[in-house]
Amino acid sequence: MLKAMKPMTAAVGALVLMLGVAGCQSNAQTGALVGAGLGALAGQAIGGDTAGTLIGSGVGAGVGYVVGNEVDKRQAPSETVHPHHPHHPHHTPGRAY
Repeated sequence: MLKAMKPMTAAVGALVLMLGVAGCQSNAQTGALVGAGLGALAGQAIGGDTAGTLIGSGVGAGVGYVVGNEVDKRQAPSETVHPHHPHHPHHTPGRAY
């Protein structure tokens, strides 16, 4: 009976992962979710017990978040404004710098 439940568990896990990814608002969140799932699978495959699954999930979530956060940083528009630019908050028109 346990072997018959493994495909069902994998299918439910895949469905939950897909629904979770669809609701993420940033690459960091998506990376954490995907990393946790993949880490849990790897932890279970390597350790074969609950502790391995939990450790893999935690490590995967951390790594996934860091990677996704870096992607978010690269995709964000630059907010750096040159100090002599007219839209700089301390720019006074007609004032020499």
